[in-house]
Order: sequence, then C-alpha cells, then structure tokens
Amino acid sequence: FLNYRQGNHKLAIADFNQALQINPNLADAYGSRGLAEYALGDRKNAINDLEQAASLFQQQGDTLRYKQTQALLQQIQM
Repeated sequence: FLNYRQGNHKLAIADFNQALQINPNLADAYGSRGLAEYALGDRKNAINDLEQAASLFQQQGDTLRYKQTQALLQQIQM
C-alpha cells in the first residue's frame, strides 16, 4: 500500500497482485489495485477490480465500503 500512497502505481499493482495471490478475498487490495489501474488509464481492469472489491465488501457485510466502492464505480463509468 505504500507504493500506492507514494504514487508508484505500477509497483503498487505488483504489490496488490502478490497480496491477492496469497489471499484472494482481500477486498481492499482489489479496490486499491482498481484505483491504481485507473490512475494509469486502464479503465477496463479498474472497473473489473472495483466490481470485485464491491462484491467482496458486500459478502463480508461491510456495507459502508460497499457503498463507497459502488459510488466510485459510478463515477468511473460515466
């Protein structure tokens, strides 16, 4: 997550990929990877990852983060 905060989006994506290989249920990793992809202009993968994050947040009962992710998706898809 440090690479993402520092704006190193390509390195951040690699970090999130590694985290998701270890635990594919990390909604935060999908959401953050989606934001990093979006920052790099990869809209299609960003939407896919944010949709996965939203789905996981919903399954995990995290209603607030589910709604936040849905709002992000709506902004990106416009």
